[in-house]
Amino acid sequence: MKKPQLTIQKPTKEDVDAIRLLVNAREDFQALRIRMDNRIGRKGSYRVKREKDEDGFDKYIAMSVEEQDIEERPLRSEDLESFAEIANHSKWMEVSVEEKLNEMLNRFPIYTEFLKDVKGIGPIACANLIGMYDIHIADTVSKMKQFGGLNASQTRGKKWVKVKEYDPSMGDIVREKEQKDGTKLLLVKTFQMVKADGYTAGYILPFNKRLRTVLVKLAADGILKASLRWQPIAQEDYDRLPENMRSIREKKIDGAKVADVPCQAVISSKYVLLYMEYKWRLKNREDMVDEKLKGGKIKRVMWKDATDGHQDRAARRYMMEHFLQDLYDKWRRLEGLSVREPYQQEYLGHKHSA
Repeated sequence: MKKPQLTIQKPTKEDVDAIRLLVNAREDFQALRIRMDNRIGRKGSYRVKREKDEDGFDKYIAMSVEEQDIEERPLRSEDLESFAEIANHSKWMEVSVEEKLNEMLNRFPIYTEFLKDVKGIGPIACANLIGMYDIHIADTVSKMKQFGGLNASQTRGKKWVKVKEYDPSMGDIVREKEQKDGTKLLLVKTFQMVKADGYTAGYILPFNKRLRTVLVKLAADGILKASLRWQPIAQEDYDRLPENMRSIREKKIDGAKVADVPCQAVISSKYVLLYMEYKWRLKNREDMVDEKLKGGKIKRVMWKDATDGHQDRAARRYMMEHFLQDLYDKWRRLEGLSVREPYQQEYLGHKHSA
């Protein structure tokens, strides 16, 4: 007896527009809440509950506030209360939007069939990825990497040029827009190569800045936190481990912090394993890389001599590139679209594996 084929309903444009709207709404409430918290000196995470006041109106009360230096704020007490009320209400709305996002994500097969099972990538990161990527436009994984700011090579720079100043030798016209004063501008894809993952003066940013933050911060942080822990072990066991799988760390043992504890990496994600292996390779590589110093100066150093932060960012990029390859492959297939092998596999014979 044949197993019945699962029918997956494709999300509509209205579904995508709705999730984008909710993502933006959450960002707005969060930004307002953070501004108000800064005004009243409130720090750390906290929860909010809703109650009725004596007149029957809703009021929002912050609970489990970690730290607040109200005494240092040169504000009237009634103003501090008003700012706190705005922050509490914004926090409540922020959480409410998150709950609606959780419900709406179930409309998207890429979430139910893939993203929700990636340990550490929460609903907020998922909603951002679904809302910012258009898988119908991203017909290669390279386009996803470029749009997400993970392309470490170069790309043709784009810039706005006045119509009367445009010459075909500059490059190809992408689109046109008209400013409020009536000036017509052309977006030109020039023949000048620029950094694909950075800003070049005179050119528009070649990637989505917010999406890169989602990838290398929000999503990567979640994956590493959920799938990598350091377990204390005996010194003799520590000595037998490969260097990339061990570390001397500060740990809390029996309620007290203990320094210099030998630990073993316990990994529960293929992406974290890629991160660990790549970072270890960087610590032994002697090829050169640009190291940005304080003040903006650039110094050429060997990868093994680069700062730990620089190596961490490179390893995160490598990890998320592999995640995007999996996301691209699964998403395109779910949408019934063609899937193109990555350049390394199609032309160089390198297999993608994790």
